[in-house]
Amino acid sequence: MLVGFGDRGSANAACTLGNRAITGMVRDLLNCAPTMSTKALFASAAIVAILAATPALAHHSANAEFDTQKVMTITGVLTKLEVVNPHSWWQIEVKEPDGKITSWRLESNSPAGLIRLGVKVKTEVKVGETYGFRISPAWKDPDGSKLGWMRAFTINGKEYVLTEL
Repeated sequence: MLVGFGDRGSANAACTLGNRAITGMVRDLLNCAPTMSTKALFASAAIVAILAATPALAHHSANAEFDTQKVMTITGVLTKLEVVNPHSWWQIEVKEPDGKITSWRLESNSPAGLIRLGVKVKTEVKVGETYGFRISPAWKDPDGSKLGWMRAFTINGKEYVLTEL
């Protein structure tokens, strides 16, 4: 395809745009743009297009949702494990001293974070098994269940420290 910008001299007479990747096309457009303002417009459009295509990487502070100054140790039976991004979720049932069962939902590291710690989730962690957890409780518990941020957990006598806040 031939793109012309009028008769402004040989450098701006015309540019040929072939079937290239977006970066090549943007570079071609910038090279054949007649003025600095047009170049700035094309560069801005390219940057906006790239940023719009990039997913947002928003994150939140553990302090906003959890009382990180408080550390509790609980032991319970794992009832469900969701190893998903951006955080894994561990659901456990804790037997209280009075015999009552309390359900906890613990927020944990991402799957990649657990792997980096050396946790073999598929072979070491099993639903129905009992594990120990060091947690920070949530400021508010939703829906009557307990919510916590997992700081560490113990499997087969080995403690995996996820977060030291």
